[in-house]
Amino acid sequence: MEYIACLVWAAVFVACIIIEGLTSEIVSIWFAVGSFVSIIIAYFFPTAYLLQFIVFLLLSVLSLLIARPLLKDRLAVKKSKISNKDRCVGEKALVTEDIDNALGTGRVSVDGKDWAARSIDSKTYKKDEFVYVEKIEGVKLIVKGE
Repeated sequence: MEYIACLVWAAVFVACIIIEGLTSEIVSIWFAVGSFVSIIIAYFFPTAYLLQFIVFLLLSVLSLLIARPLLKDRLAVKKSKISNKDRCVGEKALVTEDIDNALGTGRVSVDGKDWAARSIDSKTYKKDEFVYVEKIEGVKLIVKGE
């Protein structure tokens, strides 16, 4: 019964490790460090709950303040600001099927890829004309003439 605190801190430690494993960011590893040392304190001083909690809190905060700035840049997931589809905006496109908004038809080829297309100004464009991509709405390119 004296070592119930060890079990509590062990549960906190395991929960922190599981949470860390389920996330892509550094979230709870700091608390795992604090709870691990608290397990050791609880083993030697099973009734010193305040000491265990203070050690947990101090080590968690210290490890967060010291290690996070060092690890954040190394473990950060690099996010691309431009997706592949956004690269089409501003590009020249070849009309491969007549573009007619009234009929809901039109296809273009951009960088070797086929896209559904509609005109931004409701003009019709014939096959083999060139247009420019103004924006993307869903899976359709919104285009306008040269």
